[in-house]
Amino acid sequence: RFSDNGLVTYMALPGDTITVNITDRDISSATQDLNVTAYASPTKTGDYQVLEVIQVATGEFSGQLRTSTNPIYAPPNDGVLLIEPDTDIVVTYIDRVPRLNQDARVRMAVKGVLETRAALLNDIATLAVNLTDTDIN
Repeated sequence: RFSDNGLVTYMALPGDTITVNITDRDISSATQDLNVTAYASPTKTGDYQVLEVIQVATGEFSGQLRTSTNPIYAPPNDGVLLIEPDTDIVVTYIDRVPRLNQDARVRMAVKGVLETRAALLNDIATLAVNLTDTDIN
């Protein structure tokens, strides 16, 4: 999501379809769609997508970005962004007035692991719980 002057960061899981929303209140009312560029950072393949976002209300635009971890989607601009867990998707919008580039980031989460097992603690039966989450803040 872009706002007039902000950097917004969200989290998603690899394989999610991400909604990109742009609000640009000073854009011409005749503008029906915009192009934004999305890429993974860091990336091993150089994949990127040019995404068309459509006007849904005056100065508000929306589009969908498909993601995948499947390497068949490595070619640039094939409709699906190849990503890996623990990377960022950077979406760049070029605002013409004032002239500046705006970036928004979507952090690709790493699925946590929850493990449970029976254990004895001071000869008392207990349940041991272990949570591993490498990207928890």
